[in-house]
Amino acid sequence: MVEKIGPIKNPLTVIAIFSGLAETSGTVVLPFIEKAIQPTFVWFLILFPILIVILFFVTLNFNYKVLYAPSDFQSDAAFLKIMSESQSARENLINIASNIGTNENDILEILSSKQFREKLSFTGVDKHNTDLKNTASKIAIQISKSNFITISFSEFASNIKDMILPVKALPTFSNLLNIIYFAIHDYVDEYTYGKTWILKDNITGKVFENLRMLKHIEYGGPYRDKRNLSEVGIEPGMVLNVVRV
Repeated sequence: MVEKIGPIKNPLTVIAIFSGLAETSGTVVLPFIEKAIQPTFVWFLILFPILIVILFFVTLNFNYKVLYAPSDFQSDAAFLKIMSESQSARENLINIASNIGTNENDILEILSSKQFREKLSFTGVDKHNTDLKNTASKIAIQISKSNFITISFSEFASNIKDMILPVKALPTFSNLLNIIYFAIHDYVDEYTYGKTWILKDNITGKVFENLRMLKHIEYGGPYRDKRNLSEVGIEPGMVLNVVRV
């Protein structure tokens, strides 16, 4: 019977074996434990599998890729692709902090400018506070324009809050569309961008077309748009409106 058990190929198998051994061994040794601590041990046997299940679904939701081994993919190319996308996203998130740090020079330039110092020298307390608020607003706008885009749902559904997304964390146009879809999935079917909803530039009204729209491909099923946001025409600081078609 032992010979029929296949080799351990992925983390899911390890989790299953570990959980099974822990529960089995716990049940076997229970009669031999002192009666004083048996109730505590029984609670452990009850709560342990519940904890495992909770942690499993948390991992499945936030980082499902770690549950699979390379052999679970149909090809090496598929494995390398999903791993490279994950690495790219992590690197982009890290770069956000460095980009904001770079903006410190812009902030220092504003606060140390001769014009700003002169304003503080010749104004009263109220005017002083106003100047500080205005300067803080300029700094916030500068950071936002350098690193983020805003997704507005006001024209789509008033109950959905606007999103402010870091551009560096969105490697492709498909990544952006997926995030927006999950915010509006109660209102539209999947893979219907361009048919039931679109993105428009808040200022120019330009519609951002994905490759399915550009190539006139029939709707239904996934079709990845691997272009980066800049190639699509989306730049940091933009406000994009989600609009029904």
